[in-house]
Amino acid sequence: MDRGNFGFGDELHSCFENSPMRPIPLLLALLAGCAPSRPLQPTEPLALDRIPVVYGFGRKHREHIDVSGAAWSTIESIFEPESDDACEERHRIRQAVAEMERIAGEQTPTHYDIGRNRFPEVSLGQMDCRDESYNTTTYLRLFQERGLLRWHEVLVPAFRAPLVFDAHNAAQIRDRSTNVQYVVDSWFLDNGQPPYIQEVHAWLRKTPFDDEENPG
Repeated sequence: MDRGNFGFGDELHSCFENSPMRPIPLLLALLAGCAPSRPLQPTEPLALDRIPVVYGFGRKHREHIDVSGAAWSTIESIFEPESDDACEERHRIRQAVAEMERIAGEQTPTHYDIGRNRFPEVSLGQMDCRDESYNTTTYLRLFQERGLLRWHEVLVPAFRAPLVFDAHNAAQIRDRSTNVQYVVDSWFLDNGQPPYIQEVHAWLRKTPFDDEENPG
């Protein structure tokens, strides 16, 4: 499994890679992403029959999916019985996000999404890291709102830009027991695959993802 060897060789691992964004909008996007991490602000609760999903690079397309009662029961079963610690809960978060991606892929073109931005192999359902971070944060919010997360709190997405044109976003959670922040990065793998989880400080340095946090 590809654990993300973040060298600066032939491929720039950037959600802006080959992006049509012009310099000024790009600069504004970078500056906006530099804000400190914070919990999500209160919003209207998510309804299972109207979960927003974006795709097409930069949230170009937006649809709503319907998570049926049976599908939601599958999500709930992933978190049962209650996790004994935060590490176990993070493993379950990976499984639950993957299941939500599969549910979304049954109702939108996102089932065509492949890991990274592999131009020119871009389908209608392809997502960049902005799409991925938005969707994953939405799924995490849903888990939190419905009481499935005991050990973690959902934050706004994390942002890094080690090089000007190597910017990247990922969903983010905080371990309530240690206050350590983690990214939940679903951009690197195909739709329906468990996202990578990594401590934010390591992610900011582009450290390869490890097996302990991402078994299987």
